[in-house]
Amino acid sequence: MNVVSAPGLQLPMSGGGSHLDAVGQPLCSHAVWGRRCRWGKACSFSHDVPPALAAAHRSKANAQTLAAAARRVENLPDVVIPPWLCDLQAEAVVCSYDTRRWPLQEAVAELLEVAPGDRLEDLHAKVPAESNEAPLCPALLQAHVSARGLQGLPAAWKALFEQGADVGRERMLRSEPFKKFIKLYDEFCAHVVVPLLAPRDGMGDQ
Repeated sequence: MNVVSAPGLQLPMSGGGSHLDAVGQPLCSHAVWGRRCRWGKACSFSHDVPPALAAAHRSKANAQTLAAAARRVENLPDVVIPPWLCDLQAEAVVCSYDTRRWPLQEAVAELLEVAPGDRLEDLHAKVPAESNEAPLCPALLQAHVSARGLQGLPAAWKALFEQGADVGRERMLRSEPFKKFIKLYDEFCAHVVVPLLAPRDGMGDQ
């Protein structure tokens, strides 16, 4: 294992596994699994993961994620829903609002940088272009990483992901599209949603 030495201190530069890159160099285990390596460019191991190996490990990671989610669901306690809430949930209610006054769809599309003709459910499947900036939404960037691995992303996207989720989130929060969306959303909730939740027949006291 390669280490960084200092008086009384030895730190591993990363975790290397048994996999090798195309030129026979040991691969960083974080890169193999498509995860962020804390050492970045200073890592002692190669990050050039062969596409077939990256795809195989992404498949394993997705299977592990689904299995973990299933276990969490199995361990959830049963929830007893009071009758008044069951009745309220069973009641069919259709609420309308002025989409010109509250253009929520357009605000979300701007935040997620949806191009004309794109569908929200297909955003993560679009092939990233080197000329494009990384997505503002950290969840969308993570979806691209899960779909392609870090090696399949443009350099700027990879660099942003490797800085960590907090950096990506702050970048989104500072963006004009997010400020525009959250202002519109807050006003929509205050003027449209909250009045719909006014107590009826004393149910607000439950």
